[in-house]
This record gives sequence, C-alpha cells and structure tokens, in this order.
Amino acid sequence: MWSWRPRPRSEEGRPAAPARRVPEGLRRAADTDRSPLAGPIPGVAAPGAGAGMTRLSCELRRLLGVLGATTGEIAETLECAGVRAVPRDERATPVSLYLRAVIGADPHVKAVVVDQHRVVVELGAWWRPTVEVDLPPVVREFTTAFDERCYPALLAPGGTGQTSGHG
Repeated sequence: MWSWRPRPRSEEGRPAAPARRVPEGLRRAADTDRSPLAGPIPGVAAPGAGAGMTRLSCELRRLLGVLGATTGEIAETLECAGVRAVPRDERATPVSLYLRAVIGADPHVKAVVVDQHRVVVELGAWWRPTVEVDLPPVVREFTTAFDERCYPALLAPGGTGQTSGHG
C-alpha cells in the first residue's frame, strides 16, 4: 500500500534538500564495509570461471599492464618508483612490493605474493576468496631475469635472496 509522507523540513521550516546518493565507487572506506576493489563486476565473466571477475582482479591486470611492454621498461618503472627487492623471495619481489604499495592500503588486503606464474592476493577474512591473476608473459620474463640478478639497481641493500635459517 502506498502512503504519502511529507518532505522533511529544515530547522527554518523550509523543505530540506533531497539527499544525494553517492556513487558506490566514490564512497569513503569508512562509509561502507565493502572495499572498492571487492566484489564481482556485473556482466563481466572471468576467463575460465563461472563467476564474475572481481574488481581486484581487473585492477591487478591493469597495474601489471602499465608496468611496461618490455622487461627493461618494467625495471625502469620499478626503479623510478623506488622499489628495492630480494631475489627468489615471493613476498619481496619487485612486482609484489609495487603491488603491495598500490593496493596494500585497502584494509581487506592481507598479503600480496608473486611467483613465477601469477599474483596471489590474500584477503583478510575467511569469507573473502583469494584472488589469483596470471602474470603477463613480459612480467614473467622480468621476474625470472630479476631472480638471476639482471637488474642490480632493484636489489635491496643486503638482499641476498638467501634464507637466514630461522625456522
């Protein structure tokens, strides 16, 4: 049943301005529990998956694409960004450190791991699925070359890539 309600009035007795709806992507993190990177994008299917592609996976693909078209461009981009990393350490590769700096501010991101084939983003809650994105071929080549110490400008001071034996 439809019912009529009078418009709210301001303190002066004039009709109050209508409430404006803030678009979902522009809401502050404090306004909502949902991260702007969380959730599926309606109408976009992930390759080989029945569910929708998440905003986070789309953003990861975009960030990997803007690093560069060649291994040299990727190294230059990361060096200019101040990235210094440790070879053969999945949590401290140049790409994982870069991605952590860019998306790590999201309160839902727990860890960013980059191996030879993919990026894995672990989200902080058990009900949020881990997001995995395949690395583009040029980023794979860069990761392999970095592990072979082809880009000394990206090596962290004292970063030998060897484990310390703590266990």
